[in-house]
Amino acid sequence: MAADLKPVPIDAAPVGVSLRSYALAGLAELAQANVPTSSPRPEQRYLLDQLAAVAPTARGFLATLPAYLYAPDESDARLGRLASAFGLTVFEQLAVALASAVEDDASATASCSNTVRPNAEARRPSRASLSSGA
Repeated sequence: MAADLKPVPIDAAPVGVSLRSYALAGLAELAQANVPTSSPRPEQRYLLDQLAAVAPTARGFLATLPAYLYAPDESDARLGRLASAFGLTVFEQLAVALASAVEDDASATASCSNTVRPNAEARRPSRASLSSGA
């Protein structure tokens, strides 16, 4: 799937976000089909909050990404230099930012884990069922 990164005004970039916010917002967009109509679980809410932060007009996380990349947050300066040196694509940079978020942030870890295996808790056998051989 090719991404269509259209030029947007620089002032369209949200304030107070980082590339990891965009990475988590992308995950939220991918997982939105799995969000129940009832109130979302805390892990889902965390991802949806990231999406709302980078896409306040609900046009998707790619809508403001070009403006952000033009003037990234200080926290992404090293990643930007590495991306330039190694020729990383935008999506490779997002993957690095997501990996960093999962490593540093327990909420990001739980949210990613929940997205990958949303019903892991339901499938995990209980201690009683293991001891009874059921």
